[in-house]
Amino acid sequence: MSERTADTEFRGTFYEPPYFEDLSERGAVKLTSMLRLTGRPHYTLWAREIGSPHFKERTGQFFPIYYLDIEVTDLPIETREAVQVDVRIHLGKHLAPDGTVDRLISEAWTEVSSNPADGRRRRLGGTHKQAVFTRPDPDPEKRKVRVLHPSLGLGDLPRRQIRPFTLEDLLTPPRGFGGGEELADREAHVWSYQQTDPNQHIHAMEYVRVMEAFAAEQLARRGHPPGGYYFGRARILFRRPSFTGEWYRRTARRFAGPEGEDLVIGSIHCVPGPDRPLTGAPAAVVQLYARKSLPSSSRSDKNG
Repeated sequence: MSERTADTEFRGTFYEPPYFEDLSERGAVKLTSMLRLTGRPHYTLWAREIGSPHFKERTGQFFPIYYLDIEVTDLPIETREAVQVDVRIHLGKHLAPDGTVDRLISEAWTEVSSNPADGRRRRLGGTHKQAVFTRPDPDPEKRKVRVLHPSLGLGDLPRRQIRPFTLEDLLTPPRGFGGGEELADREAHVWSYQQTDPNQHIHAMEYVRVMEAFAAEQLARRGHPPGGYYFGRARILFRRPSFTGEWYRRTARRFAGPEGEDLVIGSIHCVPGPDRPLTGAPAAVVQLYARKSLPSSSRSDKNG
């Protein structure tokens, strides 16, 4: 077995049963279920190979998600079939302009697949995640972790450099997408207790859910009924956490892709109250790709 270091790429294969609520009317994995299906395998590998289950308690650090890219193929699976989740994780550093270490990043990819009765592996989706090492502190500089904790036994730093995604990356449409029609959220909304997670933040998938609902309604008002497409990909950048009782507003722009897909680039802004206007940078940015639904005749035949 090779030596375990900060530059090791850690890999593992796991099996997760999809729950009834994870699947759409087609029997396909929903976009908002991908983090549930891949979350435990990712955490299990991270705790087993990198940080241990008591990383937060031992070090005073944690690694919240900073960037998340999730994708689904809309291909059906058997509702009781455990899906295969392949995970790989590596660590890296982001450098400041002066060449010093600005922060440490854990980056991970997952691939989710199933084995239908015909024996051919079917890709159901995948994720790409960037999580930033941090510690609780009101001072942004003191929150930054620039050296690996000694208890990890990996040395001080990985040699690998990782470029974190930026607001500009997500606010800019990809090449080939045109348009930019503005979509308006007419009123503010409030985050509820039911949308939180054990980090005492609003759960990552809630940003996707509220943007999905907004995008679906806006597209329907423009003649695109929800039955003709599915949300096949979401890219999310989390700038700051949101909490129970905070108000938010959504803004978005709609772009058309070269293959007929719609792209909605939405921003979620925290606002001081239900009647207050937008101020400052968004708390999160969400790119949502609406792709044409597979014809019913090909859903069970086409492989990913």
